[in-house]
Amino acid sequence: MPTIRPRRSGGSAAARKAVEAVVDRYRTLRGYHLEGLGETRFTSPQDDKSTVNRVRFLVQRPDRLASEVSNPQMTSRLVSNGDSLWTAVPELGQYTVQPLAAARRATDSAAFVRQFDPAAAYARILDGVREVRSVRVRRSGPNLI
Repeated sequence: MPTIRPRRSGGSAAARKAVEAVVDRYRTLRGYHLEGLGETRFTSPQDDKSTVNRVRFLVQRPDRLASEVSNPQMTSRLVSNGDSLWTAVPELGQYTVQPLAAARRATDSAAFVRQFDPAAAYARILDGVREVRSVRVRRSGPNLI
């Protein structure tokens, strides 16, 4: 297993600069494609359940989006062209369209931004961080290069 140890001197300015470059890149992206899987687990004394959600986002900032979140039970889709917002849950036969401005007014703004621009949080990874240090990884064991 790798051992991660902070470097003792130097590196703080270089490490912060590297992370700031990542932050700036995410902040200035005009568009991106993000896909992944997420697992949700519910545990109780009576039962343990797990659901895997597949997510896909195509984003063109500031207001264009196509997203799909699906699991074995249901799929939800959002599409925005900057003026209108289409929402669909095919399994329930539910389809809506509304002006994007009305959707923004009717929802919690932070949740709305997360839903429309999930990578925006990467632009805030340094918020509240006082120090950034580089680390050196020492590899050991037969399976590590």
